This record gives sequence, structure tokens and C-alpha cells, in this order.
Amino acid sequence: MVKGRAKIVVLLTAVLLLGALFCGGNVLAEESQIQDTKEGATITIDSKTFPDKNFRNGVINNIAGGQTTLTQDMIDHTTLMNVNDQSIQDLTGISYFSNLETLNCANNHLTSLNLSQNKRLTSLNASGQTYDSLPVSSIHFFGTYIWNVDLSPLHALGMDYSKVKLNLPWNLENGKAHSVGRQCPQELAYNYLTDDPQNSTMDVTVHLKNGVTPVTPVKTIVNDTVSVKGQQGKTVSLPEKPEGATYGTPKSSGKLALTEISIDKTMQINGYKLIYTAPESEVGQTGIITIPVTGAKANENYTITVKVTSVIPVDETNFPDERFRKWVTANVTAGKNELTQEMIRNTTAINVESQSIQSLKGIDYFTSLETLNCADNQLTSLDLSKNKAIRTGEYSHQTTTLPVSGGSGLWQVDLSPLKKGGMDYAKVIVTSGNATLDSQSGMVTFTTSECPNTLTYTYSTDDPKSRTIDVT
Repeated sequence: MVKGRAKIVVLLTAVLLLGALFCGGNVLAEESQIQDTKEGATITIDSKTFPDKNFRNGVINNIAGGQTTLTQDMIDHTTLMNVNDQSIQDLTGISYFSNLETLNCANNHLTSLNLSQNKRLTSLNASGQTYDSLPVSSIHFFGTYIWNVDLSPLHALGMDYSKVKLNLPWNLENGKAHSVGRQCPQELAYNYLTDDPQNSTMDVTVHLKNGVTPVTPVKTIVNDTVSVKGQQGKTVSLPEKPEGATYGTPKSSGKLALTEISIDKTMQINGYKLIYTAPESEVGQTGIITIPVTGAKANENYTITVKVTSVIPVDETNFPDERFRKWVTANVTAGKNELTQEMIRNTTAINVESQSIQSLKGIDYFTSLETLNCADNQLTSLDLSKNKAIRTGEYSHQTTTLPVSGGSGLWQVDLSPLKKGGMDYAKVIVTSGNATLDSQSGMVTFTTSECPNTLTYTYSTDDPKSRTIDVT
């Protein structure tokens, strides 16, 4: 009989333990409901108080004795819960069990856990949580990929972003996890602060959807240049479209500085080329053309931006003197035959002393020029009227050769060949003795018995300091 009684006692103890083993939940219960239980009221066990079906059924079957109400007596006697590996996704309702001391909720599918109301909890096992699954997207960036995972679906399940600590290589920003790498990540792991008395954390692994196709790298900005004198039928090559994509209608956006719109109706796409008309414009003006690209299989819709910048061609027309042209390409444009507005802004000093330069035509483009040294060249005229910023200049000792004609005390030198280089007779002051200039014809007359060997004159440059060049 003693042995039989012992078996009965053991059996009853096992039954009582089983009733205490199953329980759990999230601490999202309203404070008023918790207060009611302390006053002896019952709690209805339903989808509102215990939203997770598996957790709810466990509470009904193992704590409430098959009933759908939870009494204060049941709560008071529940000090141990073991819901290990029960496929539970949400422990909302755990907050009712204020006497809970031990909780094992390992190996479920929890993504957040709030134990702030379980003040007597001393032992917690919340390891091995997994969640299937969240999508991952990517952006190509300098030869690698930025991988992004939106955690808002977990936030909807109760996740508080401030309690999340992502494991490397992930970072969290505004509800989105980011990592960098060449290979698509397969999972995202983090620790979640439970706010239990021991400041414990729950470790969670989120599986990411496999087979994510990286976004195909595409070029979205194209830089193009046009002459300040305008170009009809200007053609610029566009990036090759990703598979399945189509170009939309090109549009000019914002305020085009390219002399009001002429880049509008004339735009068309032929293959991978954009053809447009750029009107004549002033230095530094730019325009923007946008082209939508839609329908790509491995890309979201995106826009190609063609940045059109007007430039000054460094050619024989704008810089007719070969030596000066070569100096500009070597010292200003880095070998390119285009002068941009940025280059113009950055050019504040020019030193072309002793370069055998015969013409500085093109100097007027350098409107930021503050210092100019063009001494000891072969200049016969110089116009600096547009170089308003010049403060320091050295223009002396210019020499050239011209024929002299006449005889018997009357000699003449024709300056008209110099007019082609930009000479304005009105700016010439002859300084040679016994010589006069006809400002209409450009003829200098000497009244000397012997043939003159030199002609000297000064030429007004119209720079801000009213300086002249001295020509022999």
C-alpha cells in the first residue's frame, strides 16, 4: 500500500508540473487588464489576449484546464513555463503571468519579446529563434553591392527598433538593415532586449529569400559638351539598356540655361544615341535632359540624366596662334581641346613670357584672370577689355618685322597686315621720331633721309589699369 500511495503522489505531481509548464506571450496586454487580474477578475483567452494560435492553445490546454478563461489562481500558481520548439511567433499574453520565475521559449519563431511586466523572472532561455523569411534587395556601388532588408514586417509584429542590435556585417537605420558585399547574404542575425529583470536578450536569425538577382549596374549620368556657338543635330551616346528595358520620351527639366529651350522638340533617340539641338549660348551655360528607363527585368525603373555643358573649343578659330593654343591645352585644359567654365574660373594667372606668340586672341575668355605676363613676344596688338579682373600685367618688349618702302626722304610702313590680328588703329600711338600714322589707312610715314630700321609704338590694351604694350 505504501508503494501504491507513492505512485499516486508522483503521478499527481507530474500532472501539476505539466499544468505549469506551458505558458508564454508578449507583454502587450493592456495595464487595465493586468490590474483587473490582481483584483480577482478572469481573463478571456482569445485572439485578442493571446493572438498566437499555438501559444493560445497551450495556455487553454495546459494552464486553464481546457477552459477559455484564465483565473487569478491560475496566474498565481504559474511560476514555470516551457514552450520550447512550439512554432510560436508571438508571446503576447505573457505579461499576465506576473509570478513567472522561469521561462523557456527557445527554438520558436519569435522576432520580439517584452518581459517588462514579469518582474519575478530569474531564468530565461530564448535562444534559437528563426524567422522565414524577408526579401533582400541590392544596389550596385563601386564594384560591390549594398544589400537592404526592410524590417517593417517585424515591426508590425511588435518589434521595437531601439531594442535591436544587429550582428555584423549588418547596420540598422530607419527600420532598414544594410550590409555591403559581393555575395547575396542568406541570413540576418540580431539580439533583442527583452526588458526582463536580468536585462536578457533573445537571439534571432532571419532567413533571407534566396535567388535574389542583383540589380544590374547601370550608368545614370551622362556628361556631354557643346560649343558655345551651338550645334545642330548634336549626338550623345547613351548607356546600353538592361534586358527588357525601354527608353521613354526625353524631357528637358528645370530652367535650361542653354538660351531657353531649343533642346525640347528637337530631341529624339536613335538606338542608344540621343540626338538634340543645342542653341548658341554664353560661356558656362548648362542644360539637363532626362530620359526615363522602364521595364527592365533586373532593375527598378530609373532615369538617365544627360548633363549638357557649353564649352569653348580650343581650336584655330578661338585661339589662332598655335603657340598660345598649345600653352592653353598644356596648362589649362589638361590636354583637352575644350575650355570649360570651371577651368575659366580657376585660371587667375597666365605667364606666357618669351613664347614667340604673335596673337593672344582667346585671352578674353579668361574672365577671372588677375595676373598676365606676356612680355618678350611678337604681339602687335592686345585687347584686354573683357578681362576686368586683371590687377598685374607685364606686356613690354614686343617685336615684329614689317617691310618698308619709299625713298628720297619719304618712307612708309603699312600696318594693315596687323589689322588681321586684331589691331585697332585708334589705339596706336607711334613713338618713333619723324613718323606719323594715318589712322584711316594704317600707313606710317617717315620723313627721314635714310631708310628707318625700326618703328616703335604703344598700343592701348584697355585693361583696368589702362596699360599699353610697347612694340618695336
